[in-house]
Amino acid sequence: MSANPIAVVGGSGADMVQEPNGASMRKLPTGTALTTTGRSTDSNWVYVTTSDGASGWVAVNQIVVFNVSNLPVLDNPAQPAVAAQTEVTPTVAMTETVATTATATTTATVAPSNPPTATVSADTRPAPGADGRPTARVVADSRINVRSGPGTDYRIIAKAAPNATLVALARNDASTWVQLEVGDTPSGFGWVSADLVEISEAIAELPVSDQVGSPPVPQPTVAPTPTPDAVGAQPAAPSAQTASGQTAAQAAVQTVSNPVVQQTDPTGLSGRLVIQSSWGGTIYVYDLASGALRPLTGGFDPEISPDGSQVVFTREGGDGGIYVINIDGSNEHRIFGEHSELRSPKWSPDGQWIVFSRSDSFYECRNLGFADICMSDQQLFPKPGDNLPPAVKKQIEKIRSKVLKEFDQEQRPDFQIARISASGSDFRDLVALDSARDPDWSQGGIVYSSSGAGIQKTDDKPDAENKLVIFEHNYVDPDWQPGGGRIVFQSKEGSHWEIFGVNPDGSGLASLTRPVTTLVDHLPSNVSAAWSPDGQHIVYLSNRNAKNDAGDWRVWVMNADGSNQHPLPINLPISYNFVGEQMVSWGK
Repeated sequence: MSANPIAVVGGSGADMVQEPNGASMRKLPTGTALTTTGRSTDSNWVYVTTSDGASGWVAVNQIVVFNVSNLPVLDNPAQPAVAAQTEVTPTVAMTETVATTATATTTATVAPSNPPTATVSADTRPAPGADGRPTARVVADSRINVRSGPGTDYRIIAKAAPNATLVALARNDASTWVQLEVGDTPSGFGWVSADLVEISEAIAELPVSDQVGSPPVPQPTVAPTPTPDAVGAQPAAPSAQTASGQTAAQAAVQTVSNPVVQQTDPTGLSGRLVIQSSWGGTIYVYDLASGALRPLTGGFDPEISPDGSQVVFTREGGDGGIYVINIDGSNEHRIFGEHSELRSPKWSPDGQWIVFSRSDSFYECRNLGFADICMSDQQLFPKPGDNLPPAVKKQIEKIRSKVLKEFDQEQRPDFQIARISASGSDFRDLVALDSARDPDWSQGGIVYSSSGAGIQKTDDKPDAENKLVIFEHNYVDPDWQPGGGRIVFQSKEGSHWEIFGVNPDGSGLASLTRPVTTLVDHLPSNVSAAWSPDGQHIVYLSNRNAKNDAGDWRVWVMNADGSNQHPLPINLPISYNFVGEQMVSWGK
């Protein structure tokens, strides 16, 4: 970082004041670029200069800024003598369009729906053996997959470029996979096939490791037919493949009549839920009126069609893609198998279309080194317009170049949202910002979250205008009330997640869930919210137990305004991994 770090005003704007905690003397819009020259003693305030030469104090929590502790402490807030000793670089305020693009959100969870894929570059690694540790060099002609574990059934978490050299940490017992040090992944390591790398020493000399960064991608499972008296028994996974070559999930839903595995008391509510028990595990159907719970199929991110007759979901692996199945378990079939990392399929209000997210490409961005924020060059600092005088344009481009060089450039998986017809035809990408995911469709349009711009909305039109709903880098997984009313989403609040609601124009932000008490060991989380068909209730997952501490995940329901929160009487082991799973849907 230079002596004058660049700061960017956050999503709620900022107040410039004459002295820390003083009255506002100027409002700074979202996306305004600033130059910092000093800090207060407690580091809660920084002294900044705008592009038009105005100077003053701004609260650190209202801007994106780094290395505050390296700034000089200014003893005289009104006239900072220290600032005069340091060269102040002119900056340019970003245009209002940046308010919808020059902001960012995390991807963990939020989420985003999958772990970010990093790219390992050869020129960013130390020379082989520089620290005495063994190294591995990529010998393939193209980028290779780095996985979370030793096998192709583990998730791809990074890419290694040809000739990239990385530290070799270990091997699996069969010496067919090598564990590498990959610092920009959550676990700090990844696995590659031994055939694709050249190791600086014999592979047998590496220690054996069984460490994995995440579990292997689970295969879809459904419950076999239980005996009539097995009410409440948990289903067991069937064999992986039948003699006819069908997957167990396909065979099961075609040969059994979806037996009830649990019977609860009626809930007083109407309609049916589809519930994903775990990441890629069994999907269940729960009848709210009768209290009957039965298995449906296996996969990810299920949603019930508007007329209540079908469920759309996705699968990974060799038969991966978008699937549709009747709510009674019949006629399961894949409707779309192109592209990869397909997630979050949602029906259009008329049931004629399906929107979803995909990720099979990468985009360039600048890592701000804060909360996993990574912005494109245009998001961080837009190019100057062609209508400016040449001298002014040249000066702005010079400043822009300096700002961009402050941050490392890297590749990230480029999540996009697309739509297909209900039959799987007419594929089209939609107008959306970088890293768009978690889409939902209502009469008001399509809402989604973006790593770079909070909650956004668009439409299924070639000339759709993308608009900001509300920004905060922790806002993810939106769900739009039927009829185009309120939008609910989840936000990471420190160590836990809570559910919020907002109007489509960004007004009326309200917290729907919150901790009952902070006097517990671990605060519980509330996630994966979805509206009822009539828009009067919200179903969600919560791991809040009777002591208001974090415990087992259960399916909860509340009124649209957040009142009357209570768990449903479902006894179902549920696993939520904070990777953007769409765990529950409410249909007719």
